[in-house]
Amino acid sequence: MAPAAEKSAKGAEDFVRYFWEVYDYSYSTGNVTPLSAISDSDCVFCEDTVSKVGKLSAANQRVAGAHVEVVAAIAPPSDPSKGLIVVTILNERPSTIVDADGVTVKSQQGFRNMKSEIAIIWRDSQWIVRDLANNEKSGQPWTS
Repeated sequence: MAPAAEKSAKGAEDFVRYFWEVYDYSYSTGNVTPLSAISDSDCVFCEDTVSKVGKLSAANQRVAGAHVEVVAAIAPPSDPSKGLIVVTILNERPSTIVDADGVTVKSQQGFRNMKSEIAIIWRDSQWIVRDLANNEKSGQPWTS
């Protein structure tokens, strides 16, 4: 469920946590409408995600088991009306791609660990993702 829109650093952090929930939802259901609703049309990461989910859907496939855990989300105490960059530490669990019958097509092994910097802007009384960059590492999950 979307957090109450709050034009503050705390509201930005809550929104970014929600963004990752929507990201997971898109891959597990093939429904990218909620993701598109909170993404700027120029967001390269967002459009790439929409494209990848679309290709899976066209092949009657979806992602199962994946979950992005937000270990930390930190927004600087600055003027949110100018936009913010929220830094997150993420763990992504292993996943599988399954077909319409639930049969595994492909498996991903191990954790993905990332630091993500998400540029967001306040527009029309809500946060919107402008773009993001992930710095992935391998190994054990991040801990809080």
